[in-house]
Amino acid sequence: MMDVSALAAASTGEHLRALGFTVQVAGGVVPFAGQRLGVVSARLAERALEAGWPAGHLSVLSESAAVRAAWAARGLRVTGRPVRAARDTVPDAWVAAALQGRPE
Repeated sequence: MMDVSALAAASTGEHLRALGFTVQVAGGVVPFAGQRLGVVSARLAERALEAGWPAGHLSVLSESAAVRAAWAARGLRVTGRPVRAARDTVPDAWVAAALQGRPE
């Protein structure tokens, strides 16, 4: 989870852990090293691509519909930030990328 907000990254990291992901929370872009999914705030998405992240391995978070549309047009998964307390708000793209065989 790459985000400029530690609080937002921690919350999103909780959702990803609930799906069975191993999550590293970073305040900036980490290099791509074969990770299954990189969740990145929109402010860091361009730097993530420059750091070698394939578009298919990124999910961009933004509250702005226009920003999400722009990143989706570039082939990236996009989502709004999930609500902290509700596991059922986890974006479908994350569920689809979750580790196989994890019990509900």
